[in-house]
Amino acid sequence: MEEMKRQIIHRYSSHTNDSEGESHTRGVHKRNGADISRGFTCITAVLIVLLFVFSVHRVIGTSMYPTLNDGQFVISVRLFGALEYGDIVIAHSPELSELLIKRVIGTPGDKVTIDTQGRILVNGNVSVYGEGNALITAMEGMQQMDNGSYQAVLGEKEYFLVGDNHENSLDSRRLGPVKKGKILEKVILPSS
Repeated sequence: MEEMKRQIIHRYSSHTNDSEGESHTRGVHKRNGADISRGFTCITAVLIVLLFVFSVHRVIGTSMYPTLNDGQFVISVRLFGALEYGDIVIAHSPELSELLIKRVIGTPGDKVTIDTQGRILVNGNVSVYGEGNALITAMEGMQQMDNGSYQAVLGEKEYFLVGDNHENSLDSRRLGPVKKGKILEKVILPSS
């Protein structure tokens, strides 16, 4: 046992007293410090990206039921690309001074119609999203047609946003089409 202690001490002392060993040890410490600094910089950059690209929102109300429930949390990403039919988005409503979580039903150039049976049609095709009668008492965001249906033809950079719970949603049917600049984020989790 004593012999092992002497060997360990001898090895330690020979490394620390050796001038090359000392410079080697200092180089390792410098390299470790640089690695820590780079690691900290990378972690900081990732956190900044996460804070500015991703957001967490809490669903308030039942306008997106059954897809999203009251009190449920969603993760969204800042909007950088194009929107597609069916995307769930976070939009700013200047009329209400609040954020809305709604589904994209119409994109630029689309003709959105709500027929007398309460169905939503996009370019003549029945929308597969949402449930309930889409006819609501206040349809200021759409033009009433002679046959009793309502219609909106979307201009450039205009989107038609509707809640999945058609009977309980304040959306483009009342507020009108939403400009792309007012659509801030796209919901990525939970996926519908």
